[in-house]
Amino acid sequence: MKSRIFGLITGLTLATAATFSGNAHAAAVVDRSVSANIGWDYVNFFYSGGNLSIDILASGWTGGPTGHGIADSWIQLFVDDGSQIGNLTGALLGTNDDHGGVFDGSISGLDSFLAVNLAAGNYILAVASCCHYGSEADARTATNSSASGDYRVTFSDGVTVAGAIPEPSTWAMMILGFAGVGFMAYRRRNQTAALAA
Repeated sequence: MKSRIFGLITGLTLATAATFSGNAHAAAVVDRSVSANIGWDYVNFFYSGGNLSIDILASGWTGGPTGHGIADSWIQLFVDDGSQIGNLTGALLGTNDDHGGVFDGSISGLDSFLAVNLAAGNYILAVASCCHYGSEADARTATNSSASGDYRVTFSDGVTVAGAIPEPSTWAMMILGFAGVGFMAYRRRNQTAALAA
């Protein structure tokens, strides 16, 4: 009976590990809002490197706390060189307006989409309303925008978003994995104690 329980726990632990390794390159989807008092939102993220697509769902979207999406989103991608929001000095890598996305369910041509090839590293995605408020200088200084609204950003893969909260299913798998490891340690300790007696 003990060997069956041990086999079950080991199998679940390995399945959990396989799930985590399989999801390491899954799409990252994050819901965000642009505050009216700033008019910009900044998404800090780490990318493992390669081809990345960044897809914005905003126009007509009602999935956030304000109840309305950004009518016409504008995005700019910067290298995160450690500079502070409001004084970004990292290189501008890309910008986009009016390109309906394909990954997040966008059907509006007013949503933004960007496809880039990036080295592994840290990046900042600046999001605002187009176009009067879409200049590079405004994004770097977080100025000249009073628009607000919600949006969903979908990164194709290999992205870890700073401050993102894991889904409940991820927590459950992680707890199950820790329980399996704890059980294996408990069993090994009991076997060692039995052999010593």
